[in-house]
Formats: sequence, structure tokens, C-alpha cells
Amino acid sequence: MSIINDQTVVTAKCDQVLVGFATLDGNYIDMLFVHMDYQRQGIAQGLYEILEQIALTKGVSSIYSHVTKNSSRLLTKTQFKNRNGTDRRSQERPDDQFYYA
Repeated sequence: MSIINDQTVVTAKCDQVLVGFATLDGNYIDMLFVHMDYQRQGIAQGLYEILEQIALTKGVSSIYSHVTKNSSRLLTKTQFKNRNGTDRRSQERPDDQFYYA
């Protein structure tokens, strides 16, 4: 329960069914999940954009997250870059740290 109490949590619903959620801990995207039946419909992008707006209103200048290779489509649509400065699409490691500035 500490995540709910300590982080910003946003949810996505479809016909009153929870289909996704995302959490922001300061400038760190801790979790972003969309149920497999609802993926590739822009839900993750929408959740990310809400977190980005929340971060901006709090004066955060950059956000980051540790991501898996499965997140590459979402990262391609955003302005995330790998911490070491390389293009996000060239990364093959499943635990890369990405940031948005």
C-alpha cells in the first residue's frame, strides 16, 4: 500500500474496467502497465502523457525509468533517451535506464 500512499497513481478504465495504471515517484516512473487485451490502443501513451503533465506542474525538469525491451514502441513515440546518450532504439539490454529531458 505504500505505493498508493507515497506515489502519484493514474489509472485507465474502459467500460468501468481497470485496464492500466502508472505511477510516478518524484521524477521516476516506477510502474506503467496495460492489460494485454488493451495494449496497442494508445493507453500506455495516454498514461505516460498524464504523468508527464503532473511532473511538469511539480517543476520536474526530467523524468526517468528502468524499462524492458517490450517498452520500445512507447519510447519511440516519446522523447526518451538512454542515460548513456545513445539512441533508445539501438538498445538491446532489457534493463536500460531511460530519461526524458
